[in-house]
Amino acid sequence: MRISKNSVFVSAFSLTLSNITLQLLGFVYRVVLGRMTGAEGMGVYQLILPFYSVLISLTMSGLTVAVSRITAEYGAFGDDASARRAVGISQALFLALFAPVAIFTVNRAGWIGNVVLGNEKTCAALYIILPCLLLTGFENIHKNYFFGRKKLTPPIISELTEQSVRIIAVITLIWLFNTSDPGINAFLIVSGMTVSEIVSVIILSCVYSRRGPRRLDAKPVPAFGLFAKICSVALPISAAGALNNILSSANSVLVPRMLVSSGMDMNAALGEFGMLFGMIIPVLYLPVAFISPLTVIMVPRLSEKVAVKNLSDVRRKAGKTIHVTGLMAFPAMAALIPLGEVFCRLIYNQSGTGKYILPLCIATVFSYYQITTNTVLNGIGQQRRAAAHVVFGNIIQLFFTLGAGLPRVGMSGYIAGYIISDVFMAVLNIHCIIKKLKMRIRWFNWFFIPVICSALSGLIINLAYTLLRFDGVGEWHALLVSLVMGALSYLICLNLMGTSITGYIKKLIPKNRDA
Repeated sequence: MRISKNSVFVSAFSLTLSNITLQLLGFVYRVVLGRMTGAEGMGVYQLILPFYSVLISLTMSGLTVAVSRITAEYGAFGDDASARRAVGISQALFLALFAPVAIFTVNRAGWIGNVVLGNEKTCAALYIILPCLLLTGFENIHKNYFFGRKKLTPPIISELTEQSVRIIAVITLIWLFNTSDPGINAFLIVSGMTVSEIVSVIILSCVYSRRGPRRLDAKPVPAFGLFAKICSVALPISAAGALNNILSSANSVLVPRMLVSSGMDMNAALGEFGMLFGMIIPVLYLPVAFISPLTVIMVPRLSEKVAVKNLSDVRRKAGKTIHVTGLMAFPAMAALIPLGEVFCRLIYNQSGTGKYILPLCIATVFSYYQITTNTVLNGIGQQRRAAAHVVFGNIIQLFFTLGAGLPRVGMSGYIAGYIISDVFMAVLNIHCIIKKLKMRIRWFNWFFIPVICSALSGLIINLAYTLLRFDGVGEWHALLVSLVMGALSYLICLNLMGTSITGYIKKLIPKNRDA
């Protein structure tokens, strides 16, 4: 059997290896940052990120999805000329959106830092974040062109190089300046990010400039037609993305203020905020390395199949996406529930994370489903519905965030909203997919089997770790051995219940055809 290089399995496998490396690099990066800057330093940096996310949503979020979808659609008919013209139009639109955003940020940096973000220590980093945003826009447009054309090597190389350069640049800058000021450290982190974006843009631009063979009979779609098509995809996604990011950013930025209202002092609130968003949540999202390849490759794959009206393959891919999410999300959380607190304490040298692990794990499972099903909805042309679900979810979260300011409520109020909003968004997304594609929910395969096998794996991990520690085994060794035993028990349980991982992978590998 000859494996198609353009298959979903090969693409996902390549991206998974890349994402595992990126996640490991990023995780080491966050651990070092947490140790070098402390919880308060991470808290100031985490305040800047929501504002950066809002800028991204305003300037490029819809454009990148449009480039990926349009490139895939024209690529299905061999029309690369129109795809490249769409890239040029998207870059011009990005610059048109970037200019007013940059002018506003420069002129109002003090107000944004002091009033919107609520901490004057964020002001300095707001200036350097603009060149980082400019470079990120060009990088992501090129990157999504390659994803749409099923050329994964350039994005993989650029991402790995970018992450490596970022780690070296940021750590070097913080080490050279050697300051305990959280504001200066945040400025240095964003400066290192900008340096890494320069490298990534150079790599992708050089590869993109090398044109492949052209079809002589291919005539690019007129610029106005492409402009209208890009806007029809990008505008609703950008509008919804901006609203979602504003709501999400409000949720994040309000957390320290609500903690202060509930009875904490500001430094303690920033430390709690930094620990949650800069330390615990990144640990819970480590398994994204295995899930995020689906979100990257599925939009162009689904768009291509919708364009050629192959609805049976669309249903198959949507079902596999939901199934794979469960197979990966549940065992990951089953391992983190008993070992998450130990892991955070060992790597961050920070205690007090245990009270958040269990509720955050519950929320994270549904968050994974929300991420992947949102991708499916975008791929089948339901981006407005997907965006609406996220808006409603963020509104729910906002009410709970505001409730965190009540006396003796604090962080528990925010986490309750985190769970409820993620459940809400995931359920609505799955319901919409089932309805639009006229699919049948496979409760046993998609949910029941992963839950049962993961629960058994979690119990074995907890028991193994407890017994090993009781026998005097060191924490790191006990943790690693417990994880290996849990992984083996999960695979064995899956096999006994009729889900063979090797057989499953073989089904994903097409024979001499594109999947």
